[in-house]
Amino acid sequence: MRDECKKCFDGEMVLKIEDEELQYRGKPLVVKLPYAECNSCGFDVVSYELMVEGDAIVKEAKRKADAEG
Repeated sequence: MRDECKKCFDGEMVLKIEDEELQYRGKPLVVKLPYAECNSCGFDVVSYELMVEGDAIVKEAKRKADAEG
């Protein structure tokens, strides 16, 4: 079963990863966050599941930054 685009109903949603730069304790913190993008129209979305995954990635990056001092 494919994950059909909810906008164009023609394409398939494909998992992508993008670098996002956040500010944490006054310093830049770059994390790789997941999202889904339609391979036909380019519509992108972050599902609840990907949001939860992204939150975990950010928390881990912050933990590592704190450990490095």
